[in-house]
Amino acid sequence: MSVRLSDYFEIDEKKLDKEGVFNAFIDIDSRLFLDPHLLKDTKIPELSKSYEKLKEHFSKIIVLLKASRHKNDLAWQEAAKRLRFKETKGISIGYGKNTNDGHGIGFKLRTDLLKRASEIVSLGVENPEIFELIGLFTQKFGPDLLSDMTINVIREDLDAYSSRLVKQLGIKKIVKTNGLSLPKHPDGNKPVRFLPKQLLRSIPTAQSREDISQIVNFNEKLRKKFNKLIAKVWKSNVKTSDRKNAIKFYLYQNNEDLKILVNEYTKYNSQSYDFEKDPQGEVLWFKISEECGNKYPLNISLPFNPTLKNIENFVETIIKQFKKLIENNGLNELLYLDADGVKKRNERFAQLLFYGIADSYCRANDIDLSREPNAGAGPVDFKCSKGYERRVLVEVKLSSNSNLVSGYEKQLEIYKAGEDTKSAIYLIIKNGNNDKKIKNLQQIANDFKNQNRPKIIVIDATIKPSASKRK
Repeated sequence: MSVRLSDYFEIDEKKLDKEGVFNAFIDIDSRLFLDPHLLKDTKIPELSKSYEKLKEHFSKIIVLLKASRHKNDLAWQEAAKRLRFKETKGISIGYGKNTNDGHGIGFKLRTDLLKRASEIVSLGVENPEIFELIGLFTQKFGPDLLSDMTINVIREDLDAYSSRLVKQLGIKKIVKTNGLSLPKHPDGNKPVRFLPKQLLRSIPTAQSREDISQIVNFNEKLRKKFNKLIAKVWKSNVKTSDRKNAIKFYLYQNNEDLKILVNEYTKYNSQSYDFEKDPQGEVLWFKISEECGNKYPLNISLPFNPTLKNIENFVETIIKQFKKLIENNGLNELLYLDADGVKKRNERFAQLLFYGIADSYCRANDIDLSREPNAGAGPVDFKCSKGYERRVLVEVKLSSNSNLVSGYEKQLEIYKAGEDTKSAIYLIIKNGNNDKKIKNLQQIANDFKNQNRPKIIVIDATIKPSASKRK
């Protein structure tokens, strides 16, 4: 069940909004990240010195790397200690798996980070902000880890910020942490850490080719050179997993370009996530789900001790309702960012929208509905609270997904085996001209020898031309 901070702590969501607090979901990670660059200009008292604290932390690592003569000497080991971050509890952003805590940084990744940083320092770049750009050069260092690394360094500041809000908002559910009263997480004695909306972004700086283009826009010569470099890497036969190494190779050929890149980054103005327009639908799905549950109630019930067949019928009734909302009540328009249906929202939004609507109907009928905390990697899992084996999985896919067919052939069967599930549904939301792909998938399903194969249901979410245009 999806629960927001305002619901769990029994606070008017308008009060959280007035304080600029992100009204996060307790059980679902939002794909937003604390951008260290946005700390520069914050006026929040507890966080006004956080950016300097971050720079100081990484400046000390650079000093140690300069002093190091070889890997694993004393200076190197001390630098490694300063990159040893524990997971951060209760942040509810990023890509957490099986938990909405942050990540820790393991030995291998820490070693890779140190190696990349050492190489950059050896090229004469000593600006501590290289650690905000280091995702360009380090495999498996993504936006979630940049965010978690930042939160680790400024954790005491965030705790002070959260503690003040506990008092201002009159929160009763608290846990004592280092002498401070922090919001208490429902899973136990760990805290929930409030995050200011003004510090959150959808993609942290320098994690995509679009962001890189914006950073170097200050310097026309560098912008053209870097865009050409990036385009060359993306168009080459280099595997996706090796692109960062390719970018690193090109940048290392001219350390002056690398210095300029870092310097331009320091002048770059990051933009907070636009919660009003909500382009990723991080909050929209929840609001729409609540509205649909209230406006289009579903009168369904289950017997006291339902069979698997009862659960299947229940789930299919919800899917039929979702199909009606998409195809007949205009909900399909939410799956696009433009009126013509050209710019598509990501698949995760469609998954969350189905999850939220299904959740509203399940709550009214005492059915346990769950999914993985990151709400994007796993299927929606309907299960009867009175029996572990009576459960139905629903995997939601957009027809535009390149893995649509392989997902049916492999993914759901893995889920079924791993979860001891007796029934599964492959729910396809058609968002483009993908008839051939869907027909191919249905043929595979028909040829599938296992009679307990996942059932395929297709919902047409394409934007239809107006009556005047159809004439």
